Amino acid sequence: MRCQYREQIYKCGNYLDVQIYPVFNQQVGRRKKAKPTSQIQERLNQINAENAFVRLVHNNFIVDDLALDLTYADKYLPETLEYAEKLLHNFLRRLKRYRKKYNLPDLKYVCVTEASGCRVHHHLIVNGGIDRDILEQLWGIGYANSQRLQFDEEGITDKVRYITKNSRSEKKPLNKKRWTSSKNLIKPKAQERTGKISKQQAKELAADTTTQLEQAAYFEDLYPGYFFASVAPYHNLINNEFYFHVKMYRKEYIKRKRK
Repeated sequence: MRCQYREQIYKCGNYLDVQIYPVFNQQVGRRKKAKPTSQIQERLNQINAENAFVRLVHNNFIVDDLALDLTYADKYLPETLEYAEKLLHNFLRRLKRYRKKYNLPDLKYVCVTEASGCRVHHHLIVNGGIDRDILEQLWGIGYANSQRLQFDEEGITDKVRYITKNSRSEKKPLNKKRWTSSKNLIKPKAQERTGKISKQQAKELAADTTTQLEQAAYFEDLYPGYFFASVAPYHNLINNEFYFHVKMYRKEYIKRKRK
């Protein structure tokens, strides 16, 4: 069975997100497929959903945009998650009307709703251009706190992990039932290529003896115009092949950021 490595390359704003994995051209003989356990599959679903969520945010939001956390005052505490979603929808309608009234760009947002016991919280990322005090006042039924997005070499991956923490604690995958977004977001599309990375190169990149500087040099040569941020290699003991998740960022973006 001949193995080649395929790259799934996402260009998301100022960031590059790459999934590298083996593909097999032909199967020699017949072998029973090894399916992951339900627990492993749930974890894989969670990781894939978080990665897709990060890519969506990086492709649509910048440093001028805002993270917004919303909670409910006791007298407005929703009795059901469905009613909480209705209250959130009403807030988004108020926000859309305000932006239209003052000729601001159309609202863009992503939202994760977190249910902890009888309490419900909403974590949003919205486009900027609006005064933060006004944004918080538009909520009107509890506590609201906003802050500008803080991007680093891996973008706002840490922020995404924070707002999706409840999904992980409940061991449930992050899916469309747990997060929503405006329809005007642009989904990043993957570019694929196969054969650029050899099996031997994959093995060397994943070796414990390979330094981070060597990894950085390899990937910066492979993806010119981007700086290396991190790589997460994984060795699959079933097929004895390697998988990588590479994160990079634009050189031009960091130059502006450093200034």
